[in-house]
Amino acid sequence: MDVVAEGPWAWMLYVDGDRHVLCVVCGTVAVYELAMQLRPDEVDAFRAGGAAALDRLARQVADAPRRFWDRNLPGFNDEPGVREATQRWVDQR
Repeated sequence: MDVVAEGPWAWMLYVDGDRHVLCVVCGTVAVYELAMQLRPDEVDAFRAGGAAALDRLARQVADAPRRFWDRNLPGFNDEPGVREATQRWVDQR
């Protein structure tokens, strides 16, 4: 598991093999994170457009999180390797 891209204070992209998980910061007064596995077309868009493609997707998620709620991965941050990947990313900055 590795973090491979970030939109500061907006989203982080985790990759573990073929699995790509986008964690998006949502909310206004109270903030929370919605983690969702990217579909193949979204992975392709990221590969073609880089962070700008994820910025657009993350904005859609943050603006209307209920539209994406069925894709939410509760407990993603507790999965093995996620905290370590986040810490490695932070340490590189």
